[in-house]
Amino acid sequence: MHRSALLEELSLAYVHATATAVGASSQRVVPDFHGADVRFTWEDGSDWSPRYLDAQLKATAREPHGDPSGQRRLGYDLEVKDYERLRSEKRAVPLILVVLFAPQDQERWVEHSEEQLVMRRCAYWLDLRGAPATANRSSLRVWLPAAQRFDGAQLRALLRGERPASVVAAAEESS
Repeated sequence: MHRSALLEELSLAYVHATATAVGASSQRVVPDFHGADVRFTWEDGSDWSPRYLDAQLKATAREPHGDPSGQRRLGYDLEVKDYERLRSEKRAVPLILVVLFAPQDQERWVEHSEEQLVMRRCAYWLDLRGAPATANRSSLRVWLPAAQRFDGAQLRALLRGERPASVVAAAEESS
């Protein structure tokens, strides 16, 4: 299997495990014509209305780009077509970007024993809804705040509709 396909499967396993741990379900969206790879569904028991959240998943075994501003953010180069889908404000279900940063060495991605299952490194999320348009043609660098680690607590907050303002830096290189 090609390395990019393996990383995609690893990112799916990561978000499925995270959703399961907080009592949410996650379904793979096939085909992903509208930019969503996964849909999360959660019922908190307070009413009969489930809450939905879509995510576009990306995964890389490269080190994240360093942040020249000195803030705690991780840089990821995103294709413009994906950026345009993610920044749309016309979606009925919110769509976030989730980027998994995996170790370069595939042998270190997952370790398991009778006591534990360990996936090394982690994913971060970014809400680009309402972000400014770009003049770039192929890609731009987005910055994922280190505080926005995609974990159970963050997913639960996102499903409740709680979203801190995410910041997108201008692309560093026009493409």
